[in-house]
Amino acid sequence: MNNQGEREFNKWFFRLYGFLVAAAVVICIVVGMHPGSQRYDSWESAPGSFIRKYTYLEYEDETGPAGIRREYVFTCPEIPDGDTILAVYMIHQYGGIYIDGVLRTELTAPEIPGIGKTPGSNWMIVPMTSADTDKLVTVETKPVYPEVRRTPLAMRLTTESELFRDCFREDSLQMLISILILVSGLVFLGVFVYYSRNDADPQYLLLYISCIGIMTAIWRLTDLRFMDFLMAKHTKLLSYISFSSLMMSLVPMLVIASTQAGDRYQPFLKGSAIGLMGFDIVVLLLQVFNIFDLRQFAYGFNIGLFLIVLISTLLVAAREEESTGPVNITVIVVFLLCLAGITIDVTSYFVTQSSTGSVYTLIAFLLVVVGAGLHTMRGYLEQKKRLEAQEKELTENRISIMMSQIQPHFLYNSLASIYYLCDDDPQLAKKAIDEFSSYLRVNMDSLKQTRNVPFKEELRHIRNYLDLEKMRYEDRLTIFYDIEVSDFLVPALSVQPIVENAVRHGISKQPEGGTVSISTYEKDGWYEITVEDDGVGFDPEKGSDDKTRSHIGIENVRYRLREMCGGTLEITSEFGFGTTATIRIPAEKKNEETGEN
Repeated sequence: MNNQGEREFNKWFFRLYGFLVAAAVVICIVVGMHPGSQRYDSWESAPGSFIRKYTYLEYEDETGPAGIRREYVFTCPEIPDGDTILAVYMIHQYGGIYIDGVLRTELTAPEIPGIGKTPGSNWMIVPMTSADTDKLVTVETKPVYPEVRRTPLAMRLTTESELFRDCFREDSLQMLISILILVSGLVFLGVFVYYSRNDADPQYLLLYISCIGIMTAIWRLTDLRFMDFLMAKHTKLLSYISFSSLMMSLVPMLVIASTQAGDRYQPFLKGSAIGLMGFDIVVLLLQVFNIFDLRQFAYGFNIGLFLIVLISTLLVAAREEESTGPVNITVIVVFLLCLAGITIDVTSYFVTQSSTGSVYTLIAFLLVVVGAGLHTMRGYLEQKKRLEAQEKELTENRISIMMSQIQPHFLYNSLASIYYLCDDDPQLAKKAIDEFSSYLRVNMDSLKQTRNVPFKEELRHIRNYLDLEKMRYEDRLTIFYDIEVSDFLVPALSVQPIVENAVRHGISKQPEGGTVSISTYEKDGWYEITVEDDGVGFDPEKGSDDKTRSHIGIENVRYRLREMCGGTLEITSEFGFGTTATIRIPAEKKNEETGEN
């Protein structure tokens, strides 16, 4: 795919991806505003332990979302004086806790139908006292999805502070890695935005990597028991944020894989990315409007295409040599590990209902986000450095060509002045030739200079040229110098052509001649050089009567001023009254060649 096609794909891809993000945000807002599941909450403090011995019973129940009701029955162990809590962690389930047949706490669906079936993951908590010792405890659950029947409950008698500490300790490593991934994603997003504002060709690969990092971090942070503990009133919202973020983290992976594949696989992988994104948008819209709950099916569909990414990455490792990409083989291997880790983790959730590989998956994600992001940035900076070097070389070549145009022009006009003197005053012509030859012997190197030179050196060129013209025009040419400042740099032969135009196209065309004034001064952070004549002038709307050599010389000077020292050239003229040319050079450019302050 050519660069234009790639840019068009990226543009339309992120429009669709933005719509997916918007749909996810809408569904999360609606979930957050909708009445949540009804639950009795109590946060107490007392010593406790896990409940490991219980009797498990399962029944068919048409009132349950999945047609299943499960019971966990055990005898309450001895509870010391003081308050205790029985904490039960449930995933995609409703339920209640009974003590000797008396309902003590309950998690039920809202009376008004909400979005989707699941309440998310919840801690169901009931206060316990010493009077509950040896009583029969029944924990009843009604799974939302049939697959949840294989998920055992985590039940424990504990205190609020101990439960808090345990949840934090168990999830701290995942939280730390997730935060690192999130920070990395945000940093690369900021880098992308910065480069996009300063570059006509945005580095979309960096944006894809940042999306993976941000969405992966959100997915894990909102899928932790610790977060369910902290945000007990908003577990359904957490559940949908996690669900949406997981889907949105897989899509850019397909696009990244496509950038590493050959032309044979790119259309397939990019089409898969668009197809997956379209499917996820449909799923979210169906959830938003409470039409159909495809949550479980969506997970399976995303995992299926996730495996395609894994296979495509393997194909990348064996791609043809001419297939190039911004990520090297080391990053591809890390990317492969990342895909394998999350595939094993998510698959294990459905097979064993136990997410055992989360930490390793997150470490792999951290490696791929940081590794691929840094590698992409390095490649971009190296590419930009090469382009800048090429641009500098091209600029220097242009300047060299322009100098080659100016040098013969300057020599030609100097010799032309001497030529006219040969007829009018041969002795003066001989003197002019002697002065000009001396000048060439001393200053020929400066004529070849393509870098900025001190203005004093440029002024010597101007004086020499005007001395030659003075010999020719005598009293018809008056020269006035007002040099207030001269310790700054200018491109070589940048002022002399302007002075030459003032004489040849201004003063020489008046029978009575005229005056050429050259002045310099410093004003408002700029060095200004003014070349003014009271010659014939010209109409700015029509331009000068010399459309060739003079025009080329002025544009030459203007280009070199801009490229070599950030300067400008402004010319104003009035027909019959003369012309004024003003060169402005930034004062900070004064000693850029010498490095002086």
